[in-house]
Amino acid sequence: MATEAQVSAADKAVYSVPYRDALAQAAASGKPIMGKVVHRLLAFSEAQQLKLSDLQAREHVDASVKLLRQHRQVLCEQFPGALLSAFAKSFQTASAGTLVSAKVHFDQLELMALDQVQESIVLARTQQVIVLAVDASLVELSTYICAALGLASVRPECNPLRPEIFLQAMQDVIAACGVPSAIRLDWLQHSAELLGHELSVLYKSLIQQLRADGVLAVGFAVARSPGEQSPVSAALPEAAVQGAPTPRKRGALQSQVVLTLDKLNQLLAGDFEETSVPQVQDLLRNSFGDSLGDTQPLGVPQLALQHSRHGHDIGQEVVRLMVDNIVNDDRLLGPVQQIVRTLEPTLLRLAAVDPRFLSDRQHPARLLLEKITQLSQGYQSVTAPGFNSFNTALHKSVAPLVEPGVDIDSAAAPFDRALDVLQTPSKEEVQQRQRAMEALQTAEQRNLLAQKIAQELAAHPEVQKAVPVVAEFLCGPWAQVAAHVQLTDKSGASDPGKVQTTVDALLWSAQPELTRKNVGKLTRLVPKLLTKLREGLALIQYPQEQTEAFFESLFGLHQQALKPLAARLLVAPAQQAADSEPVAESWVAPMEAAATGFMQDLPNASAKVDAAQVSQETPHPPEQAMPIGAWAELLLNGQWVRTQLTWATPHGSMFLFTDASGGCQSMTKRSRDKRLLDGSMRVVQTQTVVDDALDAVAQTAMRNSIDAILKTNTDNILI
Repeated sequence: MATEAQVSAADKAVYSVPYRDALAQAAASGKPIMGKVVHRLLAFSEAQQLKLSDLQAREHVDASVKLLRQHRQVLCEQFPGALLSAFAKSFQTASAGTLVSAKVHFDQLELMALDQVQESIVLARTQQVIVLAVDASLVELSTYICAALGLASVRPECNPLRPEIFLQAMQDVIAACGVPSAIRLDWLQHSAELLGHELSVLYKSLIQQLRADGVLAVGFAVARSPGEQSPVSAALPEAAVQGAPTPRKRGALQSQVVLTLDKLNQLLAGDFEETSVPQVQDLLRNSFGDSLGDTQPLGVPQLALQHSRHGHDIGQEVVRLMVDNIVNDDRLLGPVQQIVRTLEPTLLRLAAVDPRFLSDRQHPARLLLEKITQLSQGYQSVTAPGFNSFNTALHKSVAPLVEPGVDIDSAAAPFDRALDVLQTPSKEEVQQRQRAMEALQTAEQRNLLAQKIAQELAAHPEVQKAVPVVAEFLCGPWAQVAAHVQLTDKSGASDPGKVQTTVDALLWSAQPELTRKNVGKLTRLVPKLLTKLREGLALIQYPQEQTEAFFESLFGLHQQALKPLAARLLVAPAQQAADSEPVAESWVAPMEAAATGFMQDLPNASAKVDAAQVSQETPHPPEQAMPIGAWAELLLNGQWVRTQLTWATPHGSMFLFTDASGGCQSMTKRSRDKRLLDGSMRVVQTQTVVDDALDAVAQTAMRNSIDAILKTNTDNILI
């Protein structure tokens, strides 16, 4: 029985008692569910033993029955713990939205062996059966789980009780018993309907429990970023990936190839390329053994030609599907979609002579598609400033490619030329971005060094005794000054810029109990001290207003040395708390801010989400990843501005965004995270349009493979 303490230890993202109780109940259900699964599998397998006459199939079933009986108790006992582990891990991969082993990405296929492809198909079919059984109850459960997590709207990927998590836990516990892959997959697919039924019952029970605990369901967000899936489709393993459309209907003269995952795998692995007679002979030997001998059966040359032709047809179908998916992606504006459509005949010709362009991410044709779709996302509408100029440049770059006589036999060359025309930025844009990158890198270096200096200062006994206003100044702006001097001074002096001397003088001058004993020294020291402080703060362009505010506080401390004892006692500053160690904040100088379009960090008061979501002690649900190249929309002065993450500092503390016109905006990681949380920044895409389109091709192949299983193996589905 899974206890609440176990759940708390396994899942670090604990928000409320109802949430913990739901996870505890779900984990506790693992033992009876597994018991029913094993019982049903045994009944099915024992029935198969009586029916099967094929010796090999009978041996397979016999081994399955033996392993089920051998591991029955362990499977039931270990499943609750495996569920707890899977619930905890689900937050690390929540952005994926589906079971990793069941969803195949296009660019992964080339590296997959055929048995891995088949395993992915079986897992996808198993997950599909389960999801279809729990569809309605899963959607409703997510509204309550997300509410218990403190979220303002439903984020299905944050529900750790998704069916794929249960399936992953079942995979893990079966694999831990050392069950062979073939038998493990049999168990998973034959238990799919039963597991779906049991999860549906569990979900309904959890919904009732959460309601009884006073949890009020949250709704789905009305506004979604372009290309974002609906909550229901995101949960389905057979659903197309973000932004992938339904392909157009094929014309009568177009290929009717049914693309399956194994065929796509062969295409990307190059199995169809220039198939020779000896290669076909090898294929025949693999099928019929050594009985082929040295003879060459009639028709082998024809088989070689047929094999290559089959690969050609598959490549053509992949290109058509890819173009359909790109053209129907709602992240692209209409004129851009039309341009991609005009490229289809050229891409089909390219696939006939160079099908590797589909799998080679660096092929100029693929790079060109990436660049077209990437740049076009900088414009929210056809009326956006700069779109007409971009559209003109786009037409100019692709015009040579769509001419009837273009030489595609040279494969990459025409696409290289088009790419050069399209991606050449202006000299001003290059210089502006370079200045911004250099400014941010300088700011990061200074901030990292300032943090180290601040920690050293905070550990100093004299700083620990200092009044808060002085300690905060030394560990804040003055640490930035010290860092700036260390990074820029070339003199080799032991105390460059007399930074440390200034620290010592400031600490002494801010202790009235010492300065009142030597007022003359204080009087001589103050003018020099203020001059050095001003000079240092000017190096980092510290704001004049904040400089004067600190000087005013410092002046008050100096005045205490001249006041009578009674007055000094009345205004004596409180000792700094031992647990409030000052830490240097990130600092961007005004010139750096101007060069990068720096956006100040949002104050805590601006957050529009529940405090539980942003507390330092409780990690919030996984945020959307933002890789370099991702597009986002920023709310600036009441208007949404489209911008792209183009660069991050080496330590990832600052980010540079660039809009379609080449303008820059930058912000710290802290500011970015806050904006994502409070809704003033929203991610438009993480994957590229082309990657999504090709992943959708893989999902189409997966669905066709699943359909083939249903047609040939309907007797294998457990009823």
